[in-house]
Amino acid sequence: MKAEKTIVCRVVEPNKGKLDAIRREYDKVQRYIRGEDVDIYSATVQAMDKYTDWKHLKDDKEYPWYLRNDTFSVEKAENTTEFDYWAKIPVKDVYGGITVPVKPHEEIKEEYNVKDSKIVRKGYGFELHLSVSKEVEPVKTYDGAVGVDMGLNKLAVSVLLPDRQTRCYGTYIGDIQAKYYFLRRNCSDGYVRRKWDNKDSNKIDDICHQISRKIVDTAKEKNLLIVLGELDDLQEQDKGRKMNRKLHNFPHWKLRDYIKYKAKWEGIEVIEVGEAYTSQRCSRCGEIGDRHKGRFRCDNCGLEVDSDKNGAHNIARRGIGKFEKASSDVRGVVTTPEATTVDPASATQVGEVGGNLC
Repeated sequence: MKAEKTIVCRVVEPNKGKLDAIRREYDKVQRYIRGEDVDIYSATVQAMDKYTDWKHLKDDKEYPWYLRNDTFSVEKAENTTEFDYWAKIPVKDVYGGITVPVKPHEEIKEEYNVKDSKIVRKGYGFELHLSVSKEVEPVKTYDGAVGVDMGLNKLAVSVLLPDRQTRCYGTYIGDIQAKYYFLRRNCSDGYVRRKWDNKDSNKIDDICHQISRKIVDTAKEKNLLIVLGELDDLQEQDKGRKMNRKLHNFPHWKLRDYIKYKAKWEGIEVIEVGEAYTSQRCSRCGEIGDRHKGRFRCDNCGLEVDSDKNGAHNIARRGIGKFEKASSDVRGVVTTPEATTVDPASATQVGEVGGNLC
């Protein structure tokens, strides 16, 4: 199975001549997107035509400078501690292109296959978003599952089966989004408004990367199948104008995509299951209970617990059943012990991004 991911490489303070060359080429790419006749490599034109979303262009937005994989290279830097790699980038008005120092957020291993990539301009400079792929061996058997329930009060809640360890993630994302929403709404300067947009987007993106990494690392360490609730029903709910805005701005899809590609890189399967009744059905006895203000109570067995934890528990169980049904010849998935109690005291309390007691 082939897995892909992106390694973000920050361009580290090249000299003024090289920085100006990158800026000029980047600006020419923006002009090309707007329909101007500019002098750029035909390979760059091909890459831009292939990856640019032409149907949804916005006048006030910058777009990545796409690079065909045979037009650039990244090599390990020797005899220096200031940066890790050299990147050779094609620039039309500099013969042979330019070579700039870059620092990736992780090691670029020799076995990775480099694919078409892109350069992105940030407030602090430029980044090379290096797309790589590798062959991975899918995990065939699992010792349990981690169920992930996504919601509004908490971006995600995970429950591990069979040990019932529980973590809550992103309880503060709504506050971050509200802060930048009001900053943008009260700002008449278009440049400053875009600045707030970028800060909001970058902050949320970083949080989603950290949460997805924590979930996938846990699944890898404990050999767990990852089970996600399907998002279609969540996004289609009508909760009123204010809550609908909050719901549709929440990064559920982004977090889901990050979990899926990180899991695939490790050979871990991700299963999505319908969320119908997962928050209303008791994870201990299976009866329908009452959900009120984030709490679940079952009159049949007396279980009272956070409703998102109850939902994540049911999602994990449902995923185990789906996996075993689809892979009847595969053994190793451990089902939840009978009479399981989702006890809040069993939750693990760690850092905010790493997951905390809910």
